[in-house]
Amino acid sequence: TLAKWTSLSEGFHLHL
Repeated sequence: TLAKWTSLSEGFHLHL
C-alpha cells in the first residue's frame, strides 16, 4: 500500500 511505501521513503530519507 501507499502507506508502506511512505514509511520506506521516510526511512530512506532519514538514512541518507
